[in-house]
Formats: sequence, C-alpha cells, structure tokens
Amino acid sequence: MIAPVAVELEEERRIKQEESLCRCNLWNSDITISNESLITLADAIKMVNDLKDVQHKAEEAKLITQLAQIDLVNHKLFEEAYNASLDVSRFLDYYEMSKLLTGPYDKEGACMTITAGLEGVASEMWTEKTPVYVYQVG
Repeated sequence: MIAPVAVELEEERRIKQEESLCRCNLWNSDITISNESLITLADAIKMVNDLKDVQHKAEEAKLITQLAQIDLVNHKLFEEAYNASLDVSRFLDYYEMSKLLTGPYDKEGACMTITAGLEGVASEMWTEKTPVYVYQVG
C-alpha cells in the first residue's frame, strides 16, 4: 500500500523542515519568510497526521473485511469498513493530485478533483467548459 511509504516521505519532509527552522532565528529574519517556513511546517505535520489516519482506516477496513470472511461481522461494521475504504480512496486521490500539481496555483494548497458525472447534456456541457477554465486559470 502507498500509505506507509508516503508516511515515511512526509515524515522525512517534516523533520527536514523542523531542522531548518531550528537553524534560523525566526525573530530576526524577514516576517514573510518566517511565516512561509511555519506554514510549510504546519502543512507537513498535517500531511503526516492525515496519512497516519488513512493508514489506520485502511487497516481497520482490512480487519473488518477479514472478519466478514469468517461471518463475524454484522451489517453496521461492514458499512463502516466500506465508508473507511471510501475515505482512504478519497484522501489518496487528494494526496496524489497535491503531489502532481506544481506552480503558483498550488502555493496555497489548491487542489483540483474532477469526478465523472452521469451521461447526458449536463456532462457534455461540463466537458466543453472545463478545458477553457483550466487554461484560463493555469
């Protein structure tokens, strides 16, 4: 699974950020640089915590699925496992997109998620408008 590797990478990123903050004096340096450094550290800490949460949810869903195979799970637990797996999937999609996006528009943590809709006129209109919007923004 991708989560343990991602946790290690993000943990290393967090440690490097903490080390760089320890080497500089936040009070004497430029306030914008200090703020950016602290925001980067906060983002790294949040990402590590979110990835650990995803890892926990994935393990929980796996355990419930294993219990379901030996008929020890009721409908409520199976539904909980399903919801946990959806949460894991959504977060991993978000994590992947946040790692792929680069440039000035992701500086503040912007992330784009495109989900396929039902077939019909509305989805065709969305398809026609999306490239224009992406090129205008990007």
